[in-house]
Amino acid sequence: MTVAAVLLAGGQATRMGGIDKMLLHAGGQSLLHHVIRRIRPQVGPILLNANGDLRRFSATGLPVEADSVGGQPGPLAGILTGLEWLKRDHPDISWLVSVATDTPLLPSDFVDRLRQAQREQEADLACAVRGDIVHPVLGLWPVSLAEPLRRALTGENLRKVGLLTARYRVAHARWPDNGPDPFLNVNTPEDLVRLELLMDGGVLPAPSHADTLTLSAVPDGQDGEIGPSLFLPPGKTVRISLEAAHVEEYRAAANGARPELVLVARPVGGRDQIVAAAITEAEADAYRHPGDRLLRIAMPAAVQHRVLQFTAPPPPAPKRRRRSGNPDDRTP
Repeated sequence: MTVAAVLLAGGQATRMGGIDKMLLHAGGQSLLHHVIRRIRPQVGPILLNANGDLRRFSATGLPVEADSVGGQPGPLAGILTGLEWLKRDHPDISWLVSVATDTPLLPSDFVDRLRQAQREQEADLACAVRGDIVHPVLGLWPVSLAEPLRRALTGENLRKVGLLTARYRVAHARWPDNGPDPFLNVNTPEDLVRLELLMDGGVLPAPSHADTLTLSAVPDGQDGEIGPSLFLPPGKTVRISLEAAHVEEYRAAANGARPELVLVARPVGGRDQIVAAAITEAEADAYRHPGDRLLRIAMPAAVQHRVLQFTAPPPPAPKRRRRSGNPDDRTP
C-alpha cells in the first residue's frame, strides 16, 4: 500500500519570534531538511503545506500548497489540504500521513508502525503515541475523510485535532518513552538547544539562509561592553545568515552611523563563549536560552561589506535601442 505525506509548515511560530522555525538549522541542516530526509524513504508523493510566500520553499523541490480553507485554522487545515491534493493529483492513493515540520527526529519506521496499528486494531485512522503522550498531528488519515473534515472546518468551526479524532476509531502506534524523544517538537529556542545536544552539535548554526558569513575572530569591544572574557573556542566559527526577507533591516544596520553585530554569549568556565551571531537582534534572540546574553560589537568591515553586497538593489537592465528602417541607423 502506497502512502502519501503532507508536511505541515503552516504554524505561526509565535514562541520563536515569528521566524519560520522549520527553516532554523540544527546539525548543519534545516529542521525541514531533516524531516524530508527521514520521511522520503517511507512514502510516495509528498506535499508541503505552508502559508505566506510559498517561494521560500522552492529549494525543496516539493509541491507546496497553502491551506485550502481561509483563516489559518491550524493543522486540521493542512491535513485537509493534503487529503484534497491526494484526491485531485493522486487518486490511486487512499492514505495520507501528516508530519509536523518541527519534528526532525522522526523515526524511520514511523509510517510502517502507523499502518500496522491501523490494520491490527481495525481502526479508521492512526496516530503516534510515546509513553502517555498522544501526538494526533502525527497521524495516518484515509482520503475518504476529506469531505467530512471540510464540513467540520467550515460548518462547525472545528479547530482541535483531538475533537475530530474523537469521532472515529483511532489506533495508537506506540513508541517507548525511554531514550531520546523521536517526536521532539521544536517550539522554543530552548528546544533548539536540546536538539543540538541530541545531534551532538557544537556552535549553534544560523537559520535558513540565502547567503552566509563566517565569524572566526572577534574584534575588540567598544565602550567597555565586551572585554577580554569574550571568546570563540580554537578552530570554531559562527555562521551568520542573510535572508532575503530581511534585506531592508540588514541594509539599515550596515548603513547606520555605527554598524553593529549582535552576538549570543553563553557563560562557559567564567568566560562568555559566542554561540551565535546575527545582523538583527530579533534573529539573535531566537537562539538565546536562559543564562545567555545578547551583546553588540562593532560590525567587522568584512561583514559590513558582504551585507552591503547582499542588500544592494539589482542594477537596472540595459535599455535596448530600437531599430529603425534605415540600415545605417541599426545598432551593430
